[in-house]
Amino acid sequence: MVSFSLSALPYVRNSSFVTAEKPFLHQDRKLSFYVILYLQEGTMQVTEESKSFRLNPGDVLILKRGCHHWGEEMIPSGTKWYFCHFYAKDPSPDEINAADRTPYIKNQEFFPSDYACFIRLSQLYHSVPIRIRQIFQELHSLYHSSASLRNSHLSLKLMELLLALYEFNKERKKTKSDIIVQ
Repeated sequence: MVSFSLSALPYVRNSSFVTAEKPFLHQDRKLSFYVILYLQEGTMQVTEESKSFRLNPGDVLILKRGCHHWGEEMIPSGTKWYFCHFYAKDPSPDEINAADRTPYIKNQEFFPSDYACFIRLSQLYHSVPIRIRQIFQELHSLYHSSASLRNSHLSLKLMELLLALYEFNKERKKTKSDIIVQ
């Protein structure tokens, strides 16, 4: 699991779309920023610390900042993926303490304390909806554009992506629990 504060926008460092020209191993490294990737074609295996992740088309992986990660299996030629490197604020103690009311719907005006919350995401998502792939594409296009205030728009688009993953996970859990109850 990885948690992100909702009281500050994430900052995009860079974003790209990659096609593996020939087989290779994912780099062995420890980064000071987060990595999120969407696998479009092919397969990929990445290990973070002691946990191995296997990705297939339509999967999303989030790698934590400050954690050692590397590949143990060759990424086949022709594999295609989007990635984004980014910085994000960790939840504060106040935000963690406010977890009982996160998320909630309020039918009146909002106050600064209402924004003291965070989202907790899984690191690996299988077969995400097309909309999540579209957000990756939009993020990539925006990163490579010359749009005015591009960095601010990128932060908003990345937040949209993180919230879409949160909602996808919430719906997936609801569906699973509905099946179990019936």
